[in-house]
Amino acid sequence: MRAIILPLFALGFHASVSAVTLEEAQSAVAAGNCDQAVEALNTLAANKDAAAMNQLGAMHLVGKCVEKSNESAKTWFEKAAAEGSLRAQKMLERLNK
Repeated sequence: MRAIILPLFALGFHASVSAVTLEEAQSAVAAGNCDQAVEALNTLAANKDAAAMNQLGAMHLVGKCVEKSNESAKTWFEKAAAEGSLRAQKMLERLNK
């Protein structure tokens, strides 16, 4: 019984430590905690979170917490669009005009 409980506990503990929400990431951006915000958004984006990808794209458009770059913004919006984001599709249309 002990051998079963320990691995399950370890998995649960790991999940709670690495769990981050979009709202927490956006709060970090608003508070100017750029390193925390970018790390959180990248974690979410790696898990195919289109809203996080959109946020990263928007940040690159204006240079908030990251280097200003239309190309990087476009890349993030393309990734979000591939996940079905209509907002990202609209941003790509604007960037491609």
